[in-house]
Amino acid sequence: MGNNGIGVVGINWDAQVTSLRFLGAQGGYVSDAVEAVNYAVAEGMDISNNS
Repeated sequence: MGNNGIGVVGINWDAQVTSLRFLGAQGGYVSDAVEAVNYAVAEGMDISNNS
């Protein structure tokens, strides 16, 4: 765990966050979501939050 001493605690200093947008203002298609997940897997991403 990391701690900056001012109340902010993290889990991993080396974590990277990537944003993959597959929905627009009008919604989207399942194929767009599948493409985004396939990209994430191909790039070696370990965790996905699709909420």
